This record gives sequence, structure tokens and C-alpha cells, in this order.
Amino acid sequence: MMNQSKQSPLQAYTQAVSEGFIDDAAQRQAVAALEQCYQALQAGSVVVSGVYLYGRVGRGKTWLMDQFYQSLSVPARRQHFHHFMKDIHQRLFRLIGTPNPLEKVADELSAEIKVLCFDELFISDIADVMILGGLFQALFKRGLVIVATSNQPPAELYSEGYNRTPLLPAIAAIEKNMQLVNVNGEQDHRLHDGPRVQRYWVKQAEHPSALPQLFASLSAGQSVAQGQLALGTRTLMTQAYTDTVLWCEYAQLCEQPFAAQDFMLLCERFQVLIVS
Repeated sequence: MMNQSKQSPLQAYTQAVSEGFIDDAAQRQAVAALEQCYQALQAGSVVVSGVYLYGRVGRGKTWLMDQFYQSLSVPARRQHFHHFMKDIHQRLFRLIGTPNPLEKVADELSAEIKVLCFDELFISDIADVMILGGLFQALFKRGLVIVATSNQPPAELYSEGYNRTPLLPAIAAIEKNMQLVNVNGEQDHRLHDGPRVQRYWVKQAEHPSALPQLFASLSAGQSVAQGQLALGTRTLMTQAYTDTVLWCEYAQLCEQPFAAQDFMLLCERFQVLIVS
């Protein structure tokens, strides 16, 4: 039975437009696909096609997917793709020695949720390639509905990566089980007015650095360490850090072979990051 307290994707989009959100033909096409998926889920259809939204940054793909996710009354999960893969790797680690571990993971996920929404599907890690080929097939076989966003169409995922062949079954499964929607509108919705929250403070290079004083202020009352910071299996050289604040040089953070998982660890551990 439909949850009357929630809006469908189409209702949410229509309301946003009525409140001043810029109407966008490409987004309306995406909304139509999301609405179709939503209605099929609400009706309890046995076979429900997922939705794959792709296109340039700023087209509103994440916002559209979030409206869909918020409309759901069935068990669902919404994750960034890298967080999704981190969860998969952890599940597989727990299943070491178990026959057909990908099938077990698919069983677990399909028992937990009916819909999986993940944002910014981008594949650059060969370890993920080796997993996804079988995982997507197993999830679709169990009737899990996937709604995803990406900057690339499925056929271009990991297009120049090493040993792409194991990923091809995943691409084929996406193309078979999901509606592909190119959100190619001319509107860059990042440039429109919205809630303004300052998250970055930038100081001109020619001005004397205030970072030591800033770090001291933010870390007041905390134990301060310097030098090497263990980050998973890697090491980051820092200027200083506490339990909540990290200060490091740009080169140490951005010119090292860190992976998405390493940056996720940083975000989980620290509340403030100072880069000089």
C-alpha cells in the first residue's frame, strides 16, 4: 500500500519547479524513468527495471536520485559508490574460505534491502573490476533494484583500464536490467542559488600564513602529534594532527598514490582538514 506521507519522484520534482527550481527537459526525462521504477515498486511488480543516470557534472543526477530514494517505502539503502565497494570488500573478507562468496554477499544484500541507490559510479580499481562482473549479475538475478548515477555511460566504464574483460558481464547486466538515461541538459544546477554553507576557507598565497594559529585554535585542549600518521596500510606525513583536526601539505595529500578508501578513512577520522 502506498505511503501517503511521501511524495513520488514526479510529485517532488513538480513541487520543486513550483517553488522556483529551474525546469529542465533532461531532468524531466530522468524523472519519468524514476517515476516508472517507483510505481513498479509500489505496485509490488515482480520484475522492476532499475535506472542508470549518466551525464556531465552539475546536471542534477544526485538530486534526482535522492528524491527517488526519499520517496521509497520499501527497504532501501543509499550510498556513495566507493562506500558501497568498501562494504562489499569487508563482506568478502568475512567470507574468506566460503564457497561462492559473491553469491553469499548477494544473498545478504537482497535479504536486507529491495533497492540499492549509489552515487557516482566510477571504476578505477582492478580489485573492483574483478568483483563487479559477478556481483551485478548475482544482484539482478535476485531481483534487487539498482538506481545509480555516473558521469559515464556503462559502455565507457573503466574504458582505458587494465584487464577490462572481467567487467564486461557487469556492463551487460546494467544495460539489460536498468533504464539508461542521459541527463544531458544545458543547466548547470551547481550555479543556481541555494542554501549557502561555507565549507572552505582559502587564503591568498602572498599573505602570511595564519594556519599555525588556526590549527592551535581548532585543536585547543587536545593532544597534538606531528609527523607520520598511519592511514590504513599507508602512511601520511603531516604537519600536525589531533583526534579531530589534521594539518598537512598539499603534496603529501594529493601527490601520493592514495586511493578513494584512504580519503574515506581521513573523512571518517577527522572533522577538519587543513591543507597548506
